[in-house]
Amino acid sequence: MARFRFRLQSVLDHRERVEREKQRLLASAQRKLLEAEEGLQRLRDEYERTAEMLRVKHAELDAMGLYNHYAHMDYVMRGIRVAETKVAACAQEVEQAQAALMNARRRKKILETLRERRRKAFEVEQAAQEQRMIDDLNARRHGRDSTVLGGTLQ
Repeated sequence: MARFRFRLQSVLDHRERVEREKQRLLASAQRKLLEAEEGLQRLRDEYERTAEMLRVKHAELDAMGLYNHYAHMDYVMRGIRVAETKVAACAQEVEQAQAALMNARRRKKILETLRERRRKAFEVEQAAQEQRMIDDLNARRHGRDSTVLGGTLQ
């Protein structure tokens, strides 16, 4: 019995490699997004701590101390804006990586479906060939048996 051979297997293998690469890129983009979100949260926490400290110690601070605290809060707020921009860019990168991965999966799935259809067609053809061989053997055997029987009865 012949073995099934998918002629586009090398193309399918390539598409599987591309899919794995897209998965790796998506994971990397997701890590970057997580790190950016954590950095943003740290800055927000720092801003809240500084604001709370300023509320508690407002009466105790002199003008220079108030100026320094407000300047620090302004500095942290600018950092928050930059971090928010970075988070948005990372989120967009994740979306693009997800779209690329879905496209790669779709392209691979097309070839997998084709391979399965061709495998089924091959198996049907093999079964038909085997049945023809069996029928041929049975016909030959039946032909011999009737010849022997026909010769002895006459």
